[in-house]
Amino acid sequence: MRRKAVFLDKDGTLIEDHPFDRTPEHIEWMPGTIDGLRRLHALGYALIVVSNQGGVAYGRFTVEDLLREELGLRAELAQFGVPLAGYY
Repeated sequence: MRRKAVFLDKDGTLIEDHPFDRTPEHIEWMPGTIDGLRRLHALGYALIVVSNQGGVAYGRFTVEDLLREELGLRAELAQFGVPLAGYY
C-alpha cells in the first residue's frame, strides 16, 4: 500500500527554536503550523517529524528529554486532531 507523506523539521519550522530546552513547556508553535498540519492530514498525508539533535551529543540534554518533548508535541497535536505517523 502506498501512502503519501510529508517530512517535517521541528525546531524553527514547526515550533520556535529554543536551543537546548527540550521540556514540553517550551513548545511554542510557529504561526500557521497547526492549520497547515490539519490541512495536510485532511489531504491524507502521513506527518513525520525528523530532526537532528546535536544537543544530545554535546551533553546539553538527553534522549529521555527528547522523548518527553515528543510526547508533549503528540499530546498537543492530538488536541487538534493531528496525529504524527513518526518522530525521528
